[in-house]
Amino acid sequence: MTQIDPSPPRTGSALSEKAASKDIWDKISTLTTLISSVVIGAAGVAATYLYNNKELEVKHIERQQEEDRLERQADASVKVERTKRLEALYKFVSSEKPGERTFGYAMFSALGEESLAARLIAARQDSAGVDVTQSILRDELVRYKPYLENIGFVNLQSNVRLIAFSPRDLETTVPSEYRDTVSAAIKEGFVSFYYDGTMFIQNDWVDRPFIPLREYTHHALFQVLKKPAEQTAIESGLADYYPASYLNLVDTSEKGPAGFDLSFLQDPAPRPSDWDEAGPGAVIYRGRLWAASFWECRQKLSRPVVDEILLRAWVRSHTKGAEKDGEADRFRGALLSLATAPEASCFQAAFSRRGLLKS
Repeated sequence: MTQIDPSPPRTGSALSEKAASKDIWDKISTLTTLISSVVIGAAGVAATYLYNNKELEVKHIERQQEEDRLERQADASVKVERTKRLEALYKFVSSEKPGERTFGYAMFSALGEESLAARLIAARQDSAGVDVTQSILRDELVRYKPYLENIGFVNLQSNVRLIAFSPRDLETTVPSEYRDTVSAAIKEGFVSFYYDGTMFIQNDWVDRPFIPLREYTHHALFQVLKKPAEQTAIESGLADYYPASYLNLVDTSEKGPAGFDLSFLQDPAPRPSDWDEAGPGAVIYRGRLWAASFWECRQKLSRPVVDEILLRAWVRSHTKGAEKDGEADRFRGALLSLATAPEASCFQAAFSRRGLLKS
């Protein structure tokens, strides 16, 4: 008899394992191919994205460069055209006929060359340029008036009488009733002043923005009181302060935008000689100490705060019954009563540093 093996061969199982193993490797191979395709595809997309971005960046740079080139070209064309116009006008400003010179100055101003027109008029002391000079000054004042009104000034006029005078030709540039006054001011060294509701400005100072603004501030300070007032050290200090604040000066030297030496605004030390100065200039010198104190607190507090509180103090110091005290005491008392503790502390320190806490 043949013995039957109780353990049949596992041929089927081995085949299944081989098949399963093959299936796994097939899947791995497929998955690898898929991953490779995805990675390669992603890399391609990334490369394309980076390339396109680079192309866009290059095109943007090229476009910007082209725009800059066209802008420079346009600016150059404008400058060339303006130069041609100015050259064509030169025959008028050089003419021996006053009417033609007036026309030439006016056209220079219309082309945006106000400073050049003012300098030409001043250098020649040319009475033919008086009307043009006044027009240039009024344009500056038109921009200044809304600033003052925003602070709280009222009753301001745009057509304040303005006389741009030539020291060499008072007869032509100054009405007869003011000639003695202007002549005396010139001898005292004044280049501008405010008198009898009129602003007087020497015509070779017209292109210094601070000068006309200061004289207009005198008008504004008196108008807000609705009554005549005296030009005092505090009034002079406010007339220095407000134009400087409006111009928002960083450079207070003569080379700065004010066109006038305002370095005294940043001087923290008192100047006894200013107090001792005699004559018409005394008020101006003393006023500079007040202006420097206001400016110091403007730097430490803020422009709107100091601009507004100074005006309120100025008005309050001239209310009915306030006249019983001296001007300095009235103004200082009004200012400190209106100020918050930090503001009062700033003003007191600034006044003390310049000897202004005493009458």
